[in-house]
Amino acid sequence: MSSRRPGIGPIATIAFGVGFAVWTALMMSGSLAGLDALQAPPPHWQTPAIQIAAAVAIVFHPVVVYSTLAGIAVWAFRRRLRNLTVGVVLSIALGWGGHELLRALIARPRPPGTLTDLISNNGPSYPSGHLVAIVTAALVVVATTTTTKQPRPQIEFWRWLGLALILLVATDRWLLHAHWVSDLVGGILFGGFTASLALSVARVHMQPERPTRAAVLAARTPKRCAIVVNPTKIPDWAAFRRHVEVDCRENGWTPMFLETSPDDPGRGMTRAAL
Repeated sequence: MSSRRPGIGPIATIAFGVGFAVWTALMMSGSLAGLDALQAPPPHWQTPAIQIAAAVAIVFHPVVVYSTLAGIAVWAFRRRLRNLTVGVVLSIALGWGGHELLRALIARPRPPGTLTDLISNNGPSYPSGHLVAIVTAALVVVATTTTTKQPRPQIEFWRWLGLALILLVATDRWLLHAHWVSDLVGGILFGGFTASLALSVARVHMQPERPTRAAVLAARTPKRCAIVVNPTKIPDWAAFRRHVEVDCRENGWTPMFLETSPDDPGRGMTRAAL
């Protein structure tokens, strides 16, 4: 008997969670003081780069990012992607709420020279709220493309775009003296933890499955597969249908959906399938 391997979601949750706990302990013990000594030159408003960085900080402010994620949740709800809706809403609650709670408890001051008149530089600095938000958004978007069975090149595009935006936001916060380096790493780890936890609890796939060799060989001989289903019994009907269609085609089957009705719970559909 073969045991099913755990998905990437629970593994990522444990890895990010342990990493964040260890990193926070090191930060609070002062072991990361050498890393935090790596600071950008003091920011000045007269510098064009700092003005651009300030604008970037507003564009990727947590309020903006989480509002965008809320829009994705509304879209998913209208598409009857209920698991994804729960995952997105939970990721917003855990990411935003958890960050505010940790920030208040740890109460770490900002680095010297920070531009205090920027609305994005207010309050304690650990962990970085901008990084928590953008990492959460990146994982949610990748999970959305995976759940809706988008082509692999499109999933890879969003994955690399998310990574690029994470690096952009981290560099931006560092240039503005908004955070210590350890704040940035802590934000990445905490954002990864909360998003992975939320998506795992909601049973949302975070990584596309690769077709097996048997599936590739079977795909060379097309066959027809009839699916008799009551759509009202499927929580995520759109996601279910797309998953079945893709899985059938990857294994050489042409799907044919036969939906039941109040007048016929499935007998007529079964006869049609046979």
